[in-house]
Amino acid sequence: KLLDQQLCARADFERSERKGQRGTKDRSEKIRTYNFQRDEVVDHRLPKDQGGSGHSASDVLFAGGLEQILLAHQAQTRRMYLGQAAT
Repeated sequence: KLLDQQLCARADFERSERKGQRGTKDRSEKIRTYNFQRDEVVDHRLPKDQGGSGHSASDVLFAGGLEQILLAHQAQTRRMYLGQAAT
């Protein structure tokens, strides 16, 4: 019975985590915009001054430019967690 309670609690936790990661799929949750006419990629999760815009679409797709965006996002996430831990 105790094992069943633990399994149910874990399943509930995992279900809520997955639901939180999925989001509402609303347009406002958009992560990136690829504009091929202007050859630009905008990451909406990052501020413009921290690597959110100014990326070339061809570089992101073919030259490893996506790694730059992901590293900037990782740095922002780290700053956010450190700020939360400090308070």
